[in-house]
Amino acid sequence: MLIQTLNVAKIVDQIKKLIPGNEKGVMLLVGEDSEVNIHDLINQLNTDNINFFGGIFPQIIYDNEAYANHILAIPVPLSGKPQLITGLGTGDIVVPPPEQPDEDEFYITFVDGLSSQIAKYLVTLYNVIGNGCYVIGGGAGSVSFQRKLCIFTADGLFRDAAVLACVKSRCNFGCGHGWSDLRGPFVATKTNANIIEELNWQKAIDVYGAEVEMDAMEKVSKENFSKLSQSYPFGIHKDDMEKIVRDPVGITENGGLVCVGEVPENSVLFLLKGDKNKLINAAGEVAENSVDIGAKPVKEVFVIDCVSRALFMAEDYKKELEQIKNKINNEQIITKGVLSLGEIASSGEGYLEFYNKTIIVGTFY
Repeated sequence: MLIQTLNVAKIVDQIKKLIPGNEKGVMLLVGEDSEVNIHDLINQLNTDNINFFGGIFPQIIYDNEAYANHILAIPVPLSGKPQLITGLGTGDIVVPPPEQPDEDEFYITFVDGLSSQIAKYLVTLYNVIGNGCYVIGGGAGSVSFQRKLCIFTADGLFRDAAVLACVKSRCNFGCGHGWSDLRGPFVATKTNANIIEELNWQKAIDVYGAEVEMDAMEKVSKENFSKLSQSYPFGIHKDDMEKIVRDPVGITENGGLVCVGEVPENSVLFLLKGDKNKLINAAGEVAENSVDIGAKPVKEVFVIDCVSRALFMAEDYKKELEQIKNKINNEQIITKGVLSLGEIASSGEGYLEFYNKTIIVGTFY
């Protein structure tokens, strides 16, 4: 349900109609330009005993359109109360052991996408839930990259936090990005969580700037960095799998590159470049991979798409959403989701990963 009103009482009334009898919970996805009072909304939802969780994202996706000023409410059959996890800024992270889901349950997790300890949270989560569990999610926060409160549960609205919800439904998903190698390899010889301080033993911005300038024919500066970096992310090399993209979003005073998500020290990096047609085609492949041919009919299609893909594709971004809709090939299904600051996925066959500039399409059955 797309909610446009700012009146908290009316919002809660619409949610009650969406989940009559409180038999289900609700996932609330808020566009960052919405002026609704989230604190008041949380209080009213708690007063009415509604089981909920959510986040504030750069934009929400509804039926091939992206909105920064609306709220999206999606009914989900929650197994218990969503868990709030704090400490994603300090690394003091504790994930309470949840009940082990059966084969028809999966996890949704949202994180503060600008926290410095997301990788530690995902490792901690993996160690608690183990292998064999489907997990999808993404990073909340502002497209301005300013630190803001962005994760909420019945406990309140938080920064440097995550929420973990167990959903009683079968899930399948596809995950990919479509970015191509331009230069490399490089070695991240010195890093500090999500900051690349040195590449090949040189100041990171010097190496990155020289490589980008060679292709873009434009010198990299603090003034044009946000514009140029959208087209030139890094890819962390992984054996036998697609590279994990890291989005550089800022320059430190010492010439380090601030990324969305951690970069392990001594990791092998490639400079990537985007082609709009390749990204759109990759989105179609992801959507095709999300459809489980042998499963029951799809109930929901949930898209977690990196906001920097939308910024890079500009007016062509709608083609990506249309491609997903076409590949799902079900006119009764309305695609819903978020433009995120990083994406999270695991099919139960490996570690949880935090991606950038990537798209995840989840199908709920």
